[in-house]
Amino acid sequence: PIMNVCSGRAYSVAELYSIIAAEMGSLITPKFDTTAQFWSRYPMIQGLDPAVIAAEVNKRTLGDPTLIRLALGWRSSTDIVEGIKRLVEASGALP
Repeated sequence: PIMNVCSGRAYSVAELYSIIAAEMGSLITPKFDTTAQFWSRYPMIQGLDPAVIAAEVNKRTLGDPTLIRLALGWRSSTDIVEGIKRLVEASGALP
């Protein structure tokens, strides 16, 4: 079976970006379009419920650790900030 190695806590793309940018010392700030800018770029989807679009755009990523906990007794012990810090260090992305 496929098992998620995760904490079970949800994070938005913006939250993940902020954590990664902070760890890498990035000064780049994400740019978010206004609703008008968004719709002007994608006229082919006009007519869709803006709430549906907003829900898709603002989705959060969430893994379910139930299977790995039940099968192996594993629980997350590293929070996302520490995990990303370790990932950046292991990747050698920073001098």
